[in-house]
Amino acid sequence: MLSADDAVTLTVTDNGIGIGIPDSDTTTPGTPTAVDDDGRPARRGGGLVNMRTRTELCGGTLAIEVPADAGTRIMWRVPLHD
Repeated sequence: MLSADDAVTLTVTDNGIGIGIPDSDTTTPGTPTAVDDDGRPARRGGGLVNMRTRTELCGGTLAIEVPADAGTRIMWRVPLHD
């Protein structure tokens, strides 16, 4: 996490199998969909949608990257207000 005079930025990166992101977001084609421990497709919750909505309400940005070599990177940036 980084904090500057004007914003807070948080980046979370992992090296897992990646996550499936709804078509409304930018993803790498062929990205595998997340699975539960038993190998079934993971339930689709509202987590990423809620993160994006709340971030935008604060005037921030949320970027989700799924590199071709697997893993996921989420970058969250929210401006600091007086």
